[in-house]
Amino acid sequence: YSKDEQIYSYGELPSTHPTQEYVKNLTERLPEREGKKTEVLVAPDWNETNAFALSDGTIYLSAGLLKYAESEEALLGVIAHERIHVKRDHHQQRMELRRSHQDARSWLRTISQSRGHEYEADLRGALWDLEAANANPLGYKALLEKIHKKRRMIQMIALIKRKRSTKKKKIDKNQTLRKI
Repeated sequence: YSKDEQIYSYGELPSTHPTQEYVKNLTERLPEREGKKTEVLVAPDWNETNAFALSDGTIYLSAGLLKYAESEEALLGVIAHERIHVKRDHHQQRMELRRSHQDARSWLRTISQSRGHEYEADLRGALWDLEAANANPLGYKALLEKIHKKRRMIQMIALIKRKRSTKKKKIDKNQTLRKI
């Protein structure tokens, strides 16, 4: 995806908006890393609890994530995590591996590589960069746990809805068969 596509989909706050200034100031607490420069933007029309980085160094934080995070440490952890994806060029590596998908083995390599990238981003970004910024990584950990719990709840609700739908279809089928 390009920066223009993301702005079209999720909007963009002006650089002078208080929320965008807050995120910029927060990001400046993290240590500078060699490699691509990063720019952190808030996507005001994106209500999911998420963030991602583009290969050009642009990092998007959703408005939903900003509302959901309970501490600056949580947001710093997310930003540090995404910065590692940019610095280590994980996006490009993932795209190259996806292009080579030819069989199940290469698909499994992609999944394994993706998990490795997430682990590396948490270890190098969230732990090392948060320590360098004198920020407590437990705020980031609490956010990840909260997001995981929310996703599990959403999965459980979806499962219950599927079971109810399947049960209703069985009842409807039985009633139709009785009429015949």
